[in-house]
Amino acid sequence: MEEPLVAEVEDVHRRLCEEPTGILGRVDHRRAGHVHRGVEEHRDLPAVLQPGEDGVEYGMLVRPIANLVGIWWSRSGSRKDEPVTEERDNVTLEQVKRVTRRRLLRTGLGAAAAVAASPLLAACGSSGRRTTIERLRSNGAKLGLSAGPPSASVEGGKAIGIFPEVAEVVLRRLGVDKFTPVLTSFDGIIPGLQAGRVDLAVPGLYITAERCKAILFSHPVVMYADALVVAHGNPHNIKTIRDVAESDLKMGTIQGSVGPKLLRQEGIPTSRQVLFPDFPSALDGLKAGRADVAGSDLISVGYMLGLGPYKNLTLIPLHTGKFSGAIGFAKNATDLQTAFNEELRKAQADGALAPIYKKWKVPKEALAGVEKLTWEEQCRVAK
Repeated sequence: MEEPLVAEVEDVHRRLCEEPTGILGRVDHRRAGHVHRGVEEHRDLPAVLQPGEDGVEYGMLVRPIANLVGIWWSRSGSRKDEPVTEERDNVTLEQVKRVTRRRLLRTGLGAAAAVAASPLLAACGSSGRRTTIERLRSNGAKLGLSAGPPSASVEGGKAIGIFPEVAEVVLRRLGVDKFTPVLTSFDGIIPGLQAGRVDLAVPGLYITAERCKAILFSHPVVMYADALVVAHGNPHNIKTIRDVAESDLKMGTIQGSVGPKLLRQEGIPTSRQVLFPDFPSALDGLKAGRADVAGSDLISVGYMLGLGPYKNLTLIPLHTGKFSGAIGFAKNATDLQTAFNEELRKAQADGALAPIYKKWKVPKEALAGVEKLTWEEQCRVAK
C-alpha cells in the first residue's frame, strides 16, 4: 500500500478517534459493495455492532468516505451471502493498510481508504478518543442561535446576548477561547445540535419535557415569564391570553418554540397562529398587520420594546407560570454538561455574570433564586 494511501487511512482513523459524533453513518456490511444505508446521527455511540430493525447488524463508518468506499471485513475478500462473524469483524488498522491499491481500484473503491470504524474505535483506547471539552479547547465552540435579542443574536460576526455571553464566560473558565456563531431559525437550533453542526444551543431554551428527551441542559440561567405585545394603545383591549382565545385575532409566535403548543392549549387554534422565524420578525409582522397580537417571554418583550422601531408597541405582562431558560448540549456531551454546570454555579456565585445581566436589562425577578435551580429538577417537573 503506497504511503499516501496509508496516510489517508491513518488520518481517517485519527478523526474517528477524536470526533466520533457528527461524522458517523450506518452501513450494511453484509451487502456486496457495502452500500451506504443512509447517514444517521449517533449521539450516543453504540456497541461494536448494533442490530438494526431488519435484523442486520450495523457497523460504524466515517461519513467523509461513506459514500465512496466499503469495508473489507476479511483478509481474503467477502461474499454477498457470507454471514457476519466475530472473526470477520476483527479488522485492524494494519489489515486495512495491507489492502493493495490494485485491489481497491479493481473493486471500484477508487483511491479512498476504507476504515471499519467499530474495531478501529475500540483500538483508539481511552487516550486516543478526546472528550467534548478537549475537542472544544482545540477546535473552538460552535454556538447555535437565532436572532432574538436580548437572549441571543449576532453582531459583527460575534454571538451576543444573555445566553451566548454566559456560555462564553463559562467556557473560557474551561479553557475554550474560540467561539463561532451559527445563526439559524429557532426551529433549526435543536436539530443542528443533534446533528453535530453546533456544540451548544444558546438561543435561550425553555426547559420542557419534550426537549429533556432530546438534549441535555445546563442549570437554569434565567426564569422566563410570558408577555403579549399589541399595537399602540391596545385597540382590542387585550388583557389576558384568554381574551385572545375568545376573539378572532391572529396571534404571532415563534416557529420551533414552545409557543404554538402553549397557544393551542390556551384555546388558540393553529389556524389563528402566525409563525415567524424569530421574535423581531414577529414584531415586524405585528406592525405590518400580519398578526394582531404577538407573544414571547417578558425579558425579550421588555428589551425589544425599548428599541426605536418598536417603542410604539404596547406590552401586556401575563400572570402565568415561569419557565426555566437554559443552554442546550447534545445528548452524548455529558462531560461538557457536567463541567459547564460546575463552572456556571461558580460564575453565578462570584458575580461574573452580573455585567451580562445588567447589559441586557434582565429584571431581578428573572434571577431570583435561579442559582439554586438544577436542570435535573426542572426536567422532572417540566411539561
